[in-house]
Amino acid sequence: MDGQRCTYCQAIGACPKCWGREAIDELTADRADLIAIGRQALYDPFWALHAAQELGCDGDFEMWTPEYGWWLEKRKNNLPK
Repeated sequence: MDGQRCTYCQAIGACPKCWGREAIDELTADRADLIAIGRQALYDPFWALHAAQELGCDGDFEMWTPEYGWWLEKRKNNLPK
């Protein structure tokens, strides 16, 4: 590494609201190099899909399997705006 110090930081711990936006904020502010979602993924097996929703990557639930996506799309359309 030619004398350069290389350090890596992993954000861990109980982060109940550690959805996509908070994780990206930590990464872009150089407070973490990696966000570990182990506990949250155990609590919410659909964490990645929920994060995609929050980040605006899947507004129509197309990433979800049809068994879930059709109902979520219907639910979204019936929620008050």
